[in-house]
Amino acid sequence: MSPKENVEHIIQNFIVAEPENCHSIKNNLILAVNTPIAATEATSLLISYIINIGHEMGNNGFYKTVHSPERMVMILEVLHECLTAGADFEPVISPISRLLHLDRKEREKSQTELYLQYRVAALLNEALRMGIAFPKEAINRILSPHYFSDKQTKEYICSIYWSLAEQGVDISCKINDLITIFRNKETPTLENNSLSALWAAVRKGFFDSHIPDSDKTCRVWLWHLVTTCTWKLKTKYEEITRLGSVGCLIETARRYPQTQSLILECMEKWGIREPKRPRTDFHHDLVVLFSLCKDNPGTTCLPANYTITKKLDSCIFPSDPKNGHTGGVKE
Repeated sequence: MSPKENVEHIIQNFIVAEPENCHSIKNNLILAVNTPIAATEATSLLISYIINIGHEMGNNGFYKTVHSPERMVMILEVLHECLTAGADFEPVISPISRLLHLDRKEREKSQTELYLQYRVAALLNEALRMGIAFPKEAINRILSPHYFSDKQTKEYICSIYWSLAEQGVDISCKINDLITIFRNKETPTLENNSLSALWAAVRKGFFDSHIPDSDKTCRVWLWHLVTTCTWKLKTKYEEITRLGSVGCLIETARRYPQTQSLILECMEKWGIREPKRPRTDFHHDLVVLFSLCKDNPGTTCLPANYTITKKLDSCIFPSDPKNGHTGGVKE
């Protein structure tokens, strides 16, 4: 039996096998997809199975439910091995992306379905990392509105946004979500992946993108980015977060001079001092940031009647002299 025939035979057995026998057949299939030719054949057959099995469709091109989610998880594990083995993977990106978000509320999904979403996010992230081209259909699906409750899935999602931004894909529709995720500090990886995606969005100029159905651009989120990044220069945060934050602020100050005075104001209020004798990479970058902002144009991206105080919270409250409330960022 040729390698191609062997792969086809194993997949046929896998598809019709009882659930208790699927794991052992899956392991045999993983052993069989050890060459680009065998991996490509397996990928083609498995994707045909996913497409033709008749999953229930939801909105935005995602499936609402899938048949036998346990078997689908095992298929994704095999596809991950096929990707690693050098399969022709571009034709399968769009069908796989339909499984990224099962189009129901998270609380309505089983643990297996939540894990299925995680496996899809991990697979798409790895495909991007390996340089696989994503079709526009899949990109639009990935950037459509959806919510994930699982932190590890969100880590991969933010990494996907980061990779897409680095490739020049406009992720401006996710800027608000990314700032919220970065601010919430759920996990160090999630914090840093969201920051990396935001930094890429600054470098690529995606803050200049127009907000749909509005006469404004995504620059309205600059003050959120500045306040969050400046707060995370504080010593209580991990060094990698502080380095990423100061790098993002440097790029933001260069591209958007109207942020410079706000950066200085936040650093002054929150006790971020210019190093006198910089020794670390972070200190050297902080000196660069201070130097950039000292000759600021005198304008600010902070909305009118808003005040920076000594604490940070999820929002900045407008000043209200009538009730004595001075507003600002509260913790």
